[in-house]
Amino acid sequence: MVLVGLVTSQRASVALGEEDPSEVVVDEVAGTLIALGMVRDLGLVAAALALVLFRVFDITKPGLIDRVQRLRPPGLGIMADDVLAGLLAGALVLGGFALVASL
Repeated sequence: MVLVGLVTSQRASVALGEEDPSEVVVDEVAGTLIALGMVRDLGLVAAALALVLFRVFDITKPGLIDRVQRLRPPGLGIMADDVLAGLLAGALVLGGFALVASL
């Protein structure tokens, strides 16, 4: 999904003449799948938390997530912030569930 997203978002960016066209949603799909995939064995609560965290990181773009969206070529930046947001969301939920399980 990420590789397809890199190619298609780059092509869309060039064709539409925009750095991050709103019509491109493959980045959100990839980020969501990453976050949910990382917590797939932890149940619905974990999935809901991962999805909410992904959306929060995707919208607010804290720290490194904001910086990677400026990577070039544009297709890389379009995909990178959502991939990173998905990884961070999934990792935080995994860590949180591991911490709770260890108590």
